[in-house]
Amino acid sequence: QLNEAVDVIFATIAEAVAAGDQVVLRDFGRFSTWRRRQRIRDFEGQTHQVDEAQLVFKASAVLRRRLREE
Repeated sequence: QLNEAVDVIFATIAEAVAAGDQVVLRDFGRFSTWRRRQRIRDFEGQTHQVDEAQLVFKASAVLRRRLREE
């Protein structure tokens, strides 16, 4: 049952972040997305726009402090 609960929690977080929302877990951290836009030049000299979303996790101050103590 615990595995099912964890799966539901992670699925809910994934859906929210995929929709562009920010998810904050108190005393743990924040999940969000960051859009990366860049131009890439291929071997023929053509320029292509790349729009890529990246998942970002920022640990809370409480979590960072706990990790330093160990």
